Amino acid sequence: MSYRLRMSAELSDWLAGLCASQPGSPEAVTAAETGAALTAVLDAADPAQLALVTDLGLAGPADSGDPLAAVDDAAQSVRSGLEVLRAQVASAAEEDASRERELRDRLRSGEIAAETLRIRAAAAAGRYTASAAGRDIQLAIITVPGQRSGETAAAKAGLADAQDELTAAGTELAAIVASARALRRSLLRGAGGTRDAGTGDPDGAAAGLLELQADPFGTEIRILLAIEPADTVTLLAVLEGQESVIQYRPRAIQLAGELLDELRDNGWPAGDAASPAVAFADVASFLERFFPGSEGAVQRRSAVLAAASTLTGLRRRRGLSLADVADRTGMTARELWRLETDGLRSAALDDVAVYLRGLGCRLEITALVGGSGPVIL
Repeated sequence: MSYRLRMSAELSDWLAGLCASQPGSPEAVTAAETGAALTAVLDAADPAQLALVTDLGLAGPADSGDPLAAVDDAAQSVRSGLEVLRAQVASAAEEDASRERELRDRLRSGEIAAETLRIRAAAAAGRYTASAAGRDIQLAIITVPGQRSGETAAAKAGLADAQDELTAAGTELAAIVASARALRRSLLRGAGGTRDAGTGDPDGAAAGLLELQADPFGTEIRILLAIEPADTVTLLAVLEGQESVIQYRPRAIQLAGELLDELRDNGWPAGDAASPAVAFADVASFLERFFPGSEGAVQRRSAVLAAASTLTGLRRRRGLSLADVADRTGMTARELWRLETDGLRSAALDDVAVYLRGLGCRLEITALVGGSGPVIL
């Protein structure tokens, strides 16, 4: 049994246009990947557990154990808040001069505050890194065999000092994270909500708002959706292309959350003759509409996507923390967390290979070219 699917006429037209691409073209590959990703969602017992789906209301560095990663994440939340506010300024410029001035003043103040926080964070991060290095040096000295008692005592005193400095820097970083989240809320005060995907704080994305990523190494499609009502996958918005994702994702998440709230309060709009809502009872009817004649290929690809795992899921199944993997690989917990959260589009292959070796795995890359055998890269 699969979920039902519903979407606006605009999203249906977008998908139909993608599917009408020339066979064999990059656009046709993107269409097939998108269809397979949506099919995996419709067939899943719990779509939020799929590797290609992120629950935006829960996303964040909850188990990173790294204050530097938390600061990076909070800084990103401020940047996304500034982008949303800039969009609000542009919109108000066309409608309300007074509102535009108020928003522009808030934006200017926010940019100044964000830069101040950035400078504070850079200084605190430097102190934290230096203190951590000092602690590690003193620990290494203490463990050297044959130490004289005076040398050992001096190393222990140095270790205590380094630990105090590390604690102080960590406390300052935590205060910067709190300030960044407060700044994010003030930026969006009265601007359509204070939801912030990716921080994991109470002002996060709408509960139940999911992001589906299709064709990540090609066009890159991001589909915002929700299981609303309980037996239906409801598509809310689509971002197509990496540039669009970078520029408009924060605003799209905010608007999708507002639409989801409206749907929960008032139900799905009936639409009209010019723009009717589009619904499918199951996977079969969805595939018949958009992928006639290639349903089998789409479903086979869907099965591969459904069985995929994330780096985080792979690590957790082995019962390892980021600190454990850091010890095994020599990478920092911050670097490992970035690999897990930023995806592989910009990751260095040697970093991914080292990460996987730390989990007891190995990285293999294989290209499939037409009907020939695999090409191992």
